[in-house]
Amino acid sequence: MIGCSTIIFGGCATASSAVIVTGTVRPPIDCSEVQIVASMPENCEVIAMIKASSDVGFNEQQCYDYAIEELKIRAAGIGGNAVLIENMGSRTEAYIYSNGYMIPTEEHFIVGKALYIPASGL
Repeated sequence: MIGCSTIIFGGCATASSAVIVTGTVRPPIDCSEVQIVASMPENCEVIAMIKASSDVGFNEQQCYDYAIEELKIRAAGIGGNAVLIENMGSRTEAYIYSNGYMIPTEEHFIVGKALYIPASGL
């Protein structure tokens, strides 16, 4: 089994992800081998559309970092060695009542593509 440590950030309560396979699934790899790319590399194959999200916590950046880690885990699970981020944002999910106040909770999400880049293209 391929091991990948799960990062737990104190404030991010939950994470979720989704994968829609659109290409050829390959054997899983270690998620530490998955890179984030800023543009579509030449000679790559899109394996899947992926989405990951995390609830807001102490720090918005930590929640995005957790969502990126989830994207890498999902891409690695289908043999992707890169992720192209296409969209990110947040939305209010619910409200929590605490000490007389309604506090909104936000889901931070990142949407991207799991890619396979041949060794010559890395």
